[in-house]
Amino acid sequence: MERRQFLKYSAAAGLTVAAPKSLLSSEKGKPVAKTILAMGQSNAVGMTPGGVWGIPSSVKAWNNTTNTDATSGLGTAFVSPASASDLPFFGGNNMMVHCCRYLSEEFDEDINLILVAFEGKSISWWMNSAGVAGSMYARMASILAAAGVSKVDAFLWHQGEADNLAPHGYASAWAHLLSKMTTDGYIDAETPIVLGETIVQNTPINGVLRNIADADPRIGIADISTFPLASDLHFCGPSYVRAGLEYAREIMKLPGVFHREPEPFENIYVTGAARTGLTLPTSCFVKVKMKAENGKKSLFNADGAFVADRFGVWEFSGRGCSYAQHASLSLLDETGAYLQSLGQVLSANANFKPIVSGSAVMAMGPGDKVYLGLFQSTGGTVTIPVEDSSLMNRLTVKFLGSE
Repeated sequence: MERRQFLKYSAAAGLTVAAPKSLLSSEKGKPVAKTILAMGQSNAVGMTPGGVWGIPSSVKAWNNTTNTDATSGLGTAFVSPASASDLPFFGGNNMMVHCCRYLSEEFDEDINLILVAFEGKSISWWMNSAGVAGSMYARMASILAAAGVSKVDAFLWHQGEADNLAPHGYASAWAHLLSKMTTDGYIDAETPIVLGETIVQNTPINGVLRNIADADPRIGIADISTFPLASDLHFCGPSYVRAGLEYAREIMKLPGVFHREPEPFENIYVTGAARTGLTLPTSCFVKVKMKAENGKKSLFNADGAFVADRFGVWEFSGRGCSYAQHASLSLLDETGAYLQSLGQVLSANANFKPIVSGSAVMAMGPGDKVYLGLFQSTGGTVTIPVEDSSLMNRLTVKFLGSE
C-alpha cells in the first residue's frame, strides 16, 4: 500500500489524527485560528512579483521583517496582507500565503501565517548536522514568542537551494531540526509537515528532500520543481501561486487538522471556442475568451475563463492560429500572466500561418481561473475576425482526478 493511501486510511480510521483546534473556542466563543509556521530561503521569501494575490481577510500574517537573522523586527501583530509589499513579505508573490489561502477557503477557517525566511541561507543557519542550532532557529523562537505562539498546527519548509552542491549532512541536520522543534514544543509527532521541491536542476538536494518525505509518514512533498522560473534560482510570480496550491494539496493528504478525504471521481469535461475576434499586438500574450460548446458549460465563466470547481488535476488541450509565422499558445492566469506553455510553432515560410496545438496538465483549486493565451511576433498588430477566431482557437479541459 502506498504511503499516502495508508495515511488516508489512517486518518479515516481515526489513527494519529489530531483533533482540530477549530473545535476549541476562544474566550469570546469564536473558533481559534490555526497557525502555520513557514520557513526557508529565497523562494520561501518570495522574490518575484506577478500573478494573482487576492488574500482573504481570513488569512493573516505576522508582521515580522523578512530576509534577516537578527533578533529585531520580530513583529507586533497578525495583519491582513493587502499586497506582496506588506510585511512579512518582500515584494514578490509568496507560496506560503497562498497555501494558507487555499486551506482557509477550503475549510472556511481563519489561518495565521508566521514566515521566517532568509534568502541564500543553508540549513545550518537553522540547524547543522551536529545538532547545533543557528541564528535562524533563534530568530524563529523569538518571533513565535513575540506572536504568543507556543505550538503550531502545521510546518512548511522550502529550503535547500544553498545545500544543493553539498547535500551530505542535510538529512542529519533536518532530523536534528525536527527533534529540537519537538523538544521545544513547537511541533509534535502529529504535526503535518510539507517540504517543497527546489528547481528541477537541483537534482542532489531534491533527491534528499524526497527521501526525507518518504521516510516519515507525517511529511509530504510539494511537486513543484518543473514550474516556470523567473531566473536560474527563483520561480516566477504565478508559479508561487501554483506552488502554494501544491503545498495545500499535499497537506490535505496528511493526517492532522488539514486532512481532507478526496471527493469521488467524476468524469467532467468542457469544450469551448473563442467567442470574439482578436487583436494581437506583436510579442504579447492575449487572452482568448471562450464560449462553452459541450460538457459542463458552467466551467467557462461570463468572461470566457475556465474556472475550476474543485481541487484536482486538469488536462488542457488547446489549439490556436494567430495569422503569424511565429505563434505560441499558453495558459494565462486572470491577470494575463503566463502559467504554462501548450505549444509553439515557428514556420520557415513567412507566408505560412500555421495552427499551433498542444496540451498540459495542471493542478487547480476551487475558483482558480485560467485563460487560453495566444501570442504572435510579426512585428505588427494582427487582427483575426470572429468567424476565424471561433473556428481555430479552441480549448478542451478534462478533469483527471484529485491526486
